Order: sequence, then structure tokens, then C-alpha cells
Amino acid sequence: MKKFIAMALIVAAAVGCTHNWGNVRKISLDAPTDTTDVGTEVTGEDCGFFSQWYSHSIQQAALNALQKAEGAKGLRKVTIEGYSAYIYSCMVVRGTPVK
Repeated sequence: MKKFIAMALIVAAAVGCTHNWGNVRKISLDAPTDTTDVGTEVTGEDCGFFSQWYSHSIQQAALNALQKAEGAKGLRKVTIEGYSAYIYSCMVVRGTPVK
């Protein structure tokens, strides 16, 4: 019985850690070439407690980054990261603001 419970816990942990994999894909697009930089790199986050990093919004993180650069309409050279530390997790967007 102890072996069964141990195996059940291992399977439950494995399923809980992998149930949402595969929902991420690489996106590429042709950006306008007539943009002007508005300041230096900015960072925006969408974070929360008791949630997984992939449950946060890239859109909200990007909007938070854009609010830090007055007059910016978009971001270029963008990096997106997600991280989780125990009960706290975040989606982070970094990029150079442009108009």
C-alpha cells in the first residue's frame, strides 16, 4: 500500500508540472521600419500569488512596460520570460520602446 501511495504521488506531481506544456510557440512578424526609439529598455511584469507563470498575461506585461516610456506605441528587441518561485510567479516583458 505504501508503494502505491508513493507512486500515486509521483504521478500526480509529474502531471501537475507538465499538464500545460506545448501551449507556447515562436512568433515572428515583419515590423515597421520607420520607428524611432523612445528612451532605453523598459520592463513590464504581470505577477501574482498562488498561480503558475503561464497563467499571467504577456499582453498586460507589455502594456506595463509601455507605460514606462511616454509616447511609446510599441516595443522592439523584445524578450519574454516567465518564472515561478514557490507561491509567486511572473510573466516579464523587456524591450526598447518605439513610436
